[in-house]
Amino acid sequence: MDFSEALQNLKDGLYCRRKGWNGKDAYVYMMELEGCEPCLAMFTQEGKYLVGWLASQLDIFGDDWEVI
Repeated sequence: MDFSEALQNLKDGLYCRRKGWNGKDAYVYMMELEGCEPCLAMFTQEGKYLVGWLASQLDIFGDDWEVI
């Protein structure tokens, strides 16, 4: 799937990742906290949370996104 489809899935509360990512355990999700604007966050291959994840150009144009 492409990034626009992945983004819609993220908005629907699903977790997504790219098949081509080196970190096989990494995924992106939409984080919503009370009193804050929603943002994208990533669970990294190191087992840490990265709040405010931004897609690279390669991620935006990639067509290997998948729901996990």
